[in-house]
Amino acid sequence: MELQDYYLAMDSETGGLDEQVEDVLTFYAAIVTMDWKVIDEIDLKVKPDGGRFPIANAGALKVNGIDLKAHMEDPNTVTYSEAKLKILAMAEKYRKPGRYSNITPLGHNVPFDLNFTWKHLVPKSEWQKIMHYGIAD
Repeated sequence: MELQDYYLAMDSETGGLDEQVEDVLTFYAAIVTMDWKVIDEIDLKVKPDGGRFPIANAGALKVNGIDLKAHMEDPNTVTYSEAKLKILAMAEKYRKPGRYSNITPLGHNVPFDLNFTWKHLVPKSEWQKIMHYGIAD
């Protein structure tokens, strides 16, 4: 596989607007070439480690349509720790060695998604080791 520059198209659904209070509920990411071809993707339902019920406000759940009980009972829902491993493994397949990453986060309102990702899934210090410091928003 030729290592080139990629985008990491990403989106999440959350239990609210404040990553310090509410939880992240879904995480989608796709590795996209510079000519807009999707070459890999993950689409995860996520839940807190330890079996804790996610914190979410009613307004957010009305917008995203997530039923928390069904979400938690779904056998495909993975813990934050499991999601982290899946996200990092996908990114590592496409990341070229060196100081600066060739994978740039891309999406609508990327800073919002990044704040939830850093708080709940992949700490910012680890994220910055594998992703480019810039964003395409």
